[in-house]
Amino acid sequence: MHKILYDTHHMQKDVKKRDGSTEAYEEDKIARVVTTAGLAPDKAHGLAAAVSAWVNSLPDTHISSLQIRDKVLELLTAADTNAADLYRWYETTKEPQKKDAS
Repeated sequence: MHKILYDTHHMQKDVKKRDGSTEAYEEDKIARVVTTAGLAPDKAHGLAAAVSAWVNSLPDTHISSLQIRDKVLELLTAADTNAADLYRWYETTKEPQKKDAS
């Protein structure tokens, strides 16, 4: 009898975005964003790998972009508070703007 092993490290995870659409999870996207926020590239790749390990540890194949944002912010704050502040500012610029009801 053969055992079937599942490689959960490479299991596809889908990210549910705020607008309701979904896209495939990409570790490189995390690294690019935190590098842009000011984290050194080597640290950015390490942080992205840590986020990916966390994402892959979750039992569901879907995760919200807000959950990922919160995890990135948690790890980024521990690594570099200035980069975390810039990342936090960047994320607020992506928030949907409330329309004026006048």
